[in-house]
Amino acid sequence: MHPYVLSLAAASLISTACGGAVALQHRDHRGSQLAGLILIGCGFWTLTQALAHLSPTPAYADLWFRLGTFGLMFIGPMALHVFMEASGNDRAWVRHARSGLYATGGTLLVLVHTTDWVAIGAAKTDWGYRLLPGPLFSLTYLNACAGVILGVVVGSRVVKRFSEAERRQLPWIALAVCMPLTVSAVTDTLLPIWGVAFPPLGSIALALLALVIVWVVVHFGYSMLTPGSFAADILSMLPDGVAMLRPDEHIRAANEGLAR
Repeated sequence: MHPYVLSLAAASLISTACGGAVALQHRDHRGSQLAGLILIGCGFWTLTQALAHLSPTPAYADLWFRLGTFGLMFIGPMALHVFMEASGNDRAWVRHARSGLYATGGTLLVLVHTTDWVAIGAAKTDWGYRLLPGPLFSLTYLNACAGVILGVVVGSRVVKRFSEAERRQLPWIALAVCMPLTVSAVTDTLLPIWGVAFPPLGSIALALLALVIVWVVVHFGYSMLTPGSFAADILSMLPDGVAMLRPDEHIRAANEGLAR
């Protein structure tokens, strides 16, 4: 087995395990659930890539590549959704942008499995197979990139309200977000469009993102991407009725004292 395929298998396990840990740690918090689903989806996408490279024929490899898009197409809008939950920004234009990204991802998913507009097929390489891009291939990356960039814009508006611990997380979160975007832009998008045979490294970079997210949670006790995830534990210890509000003054979380 080619070392690249082994690295994909390892990355798939890392992304899936980290996603499960994030989602199960705070089952009642939407932001944690979405972040976990993103990482699990990345793990599924990476697994299908590994299976594609082990396929006996280009037709089977193409099938696996297309199947993996179920874990890939909604990364952008889900990332925006996570930032919306973290920042409490639920403005109409942000909701409309999120809906548009979901609709674009769904449309691309249909096109992947019904036409050759996004991907044409697979070609043999030294490490397995490479995906042959169609005319709309770059839209898959642009949709994901747009969601992440909009999420960063939405989240940046509340940076001034961050605590010192949350500010210390910013460099790590920025590095973890920028690295997959940069790597995917080059190895997963531009090089295939230019016809250059090179192993895509975007899924491996996303596995490193998963590790950074888990490390941030372990090191700081929580992640700035899921601020409500630790709120329930704190609020439950307070005897008086207390609620945590979003910037729009809607209640994000409340304890039993307030309910009484």
